[in-house]
Amino acid sequence: MEKKRKIIVSIVVSLSLILVAVVATGVIMAVNNKKSNGADEVQNTKERFTSLMCRNTQEDQNLCREVLSQVDGSSSSDPKAYIDAAVNDIRDSVTTALKMITTEEEFSKDDNGIKMAIDGCKEVMESALSSLDLFSNALRSNHDINSVQTQSPDLKNWLSAVISYQQSCVDIFEDQNEGERKIKEQLQSQSLDRVEKVSIITLDIVTGLAKIIEDLGVHVQMKPISSSGRVLREEVDNEGFPDWFSSSDRKLLAKDVKFYVPNVVVAKDGSGNFRTIQDAINSYPKTKNFQGRYIIYVKTGIYKENCTVPSHAMNVFMYGDGPTKTIVTASMSNVTHNLKTMLTATFVNKAGMFLAKDMRFENAAGAKVCMFKPTDNSTATAKLLEQLTLSSVHPPP
Repeated sequence: MEKKRKIIVSIVVSLSLILVAVVATGVIMAVNNKKSNGADEVQNTKERFTSLMCRNTQEDQNLCREVLSQVDGSSSSDPKAYIDAAVNDIRDSVTTALKMITTEEEFSKDDNGIKMAIDGCKEVMESALSSLDLFSNALRSNHDINSVQTQSPDLKNWLSAVISYQQSCVDIFEDQNEGERKIKEQLQSQSLDRVEKVSIITLDIVTGLAKIIEDLGVHVQMKPISSSGRVLREEVDNEGFPDWFSSSDRKLLAKDVKFYVPNVVVAKDGSGNFRTIQDAINSYPKTKNFQGRYIIYVKTGIYKENCTVPSHAMNVFMYGDGPTKTIVTASMSNVTHNLKTMLTATFVNKAGMFLAKDMRFENAAGAKVCMFKPTDNSTATAKLLEQLTLSSVHPPP
């Protein structure tokens, strides 16, 4: 009897162990299934978002998918994460170009043409990084996709600027010079071609953001955006100002010139603070917390000089006595001065929020060898008003 009881107990224990093992296996399988389902859900979300965002791009859709696949799984349901991934990809390619340029710089010191091309390319690529930083900062400061949508004109502006900078870097290298041609080909194949393609892809995404959000089923109130064209198209209000123009700038421009209070005055006869425009620009406050507009009044005269507004000189407003009275002119050319074309501009603006009124800018060397180059590296880039006359110039990119 005792022996039979032991056998029964042994059988019960064995069955209990088997039951525990079965239950444990079931728990493990359930956990694994849960993980698998979670991973599948993330992957499905990424594929859905990627498909919608890449649908309307006119560039390589496979490249678009490759770029957007870099989104982390934890952010797969955030539309901003896909835009951020694209911008980071562009930034990586621009950084690669700068590293290549720095390397070539060391081996090209004896060739003046290559040196000028490298310097010019380096400058515009650094400006491209600045535009990308502004884009990323705007993306981070807007907490939801609706806020991003409202700032889409700025985002498109910065992306258009990056495309322009990329093309400027390519164009500055001349095919007639074998050394320059090789450097250009290397930059294009290893970096710049991707900068252009991914920038266009991102611009297509931002341009079609309203439709993308609608298809994603995100309920937001937003202003429709035209999906045609990649270049920023400014909307002009009934006052003739672009829609990004601030109320303070509208008030400033609506004032009669006699009510302006300039920070500095430029006069060729010495009756002002400076005799040259560049000296006035250089007087911009060094302090980082300078607020408001820095107003430069340029009196009647013909100012023969090449001017540059540096990137730190934000919010400069320059005005004259009229386009037939205040004239800025120069005649630098790629032929007579042995310079790259992009380095012959009469007036170069590298800063944000630059405004000019009642002035004339010209390059006396002729249209084929000059350009006016306001630089898109701010929310509202250089704006030349109707009262401003330009000769032999290119409009802002």
